[in-house]
Amino acid sequence: MMPGLPPRLRRPGIRANWDLSDDEAIDQYIEARVAERAQSEAARWRFRLVLIETVILALLVLIAGFVLGQKPELVLRGAAIVAAGCLVTGALLTALSAASARLLSRIRQRRSR
Repeated sequence: MMPGLPPRLRRPGIRANWDLSDDEAIDQYIEARVAERAQSEAARWRFRLVLIETVILALLVLIAGFVLGQKPELVLRGAAIVAAGCLVTGALLTALSAASARLLSRIRQRRSR
């Protein structure tokens, strides 16, 4: 492993002989770890936003239906349909945007070669 780093920072595939006086290498390592973590956090936040949006839209349909005096079965069914549609489209949009981002990064990498 990497002598000189604490056990939680030791990862396979990274340089095995760390020179702690090499600030450039340490900066690159830290930037790579931060970028990796930011990407995973971004995916979580996108999913959280989709869930929040789904709940808000379902509540709006519920409130509007009850305020307008509609039958409870009709209001609940409508809210469930809106929530399901919002959740599916939000997840699909998130997945498609992630796939297109990966595709664009691969295209850029091939052009830079």
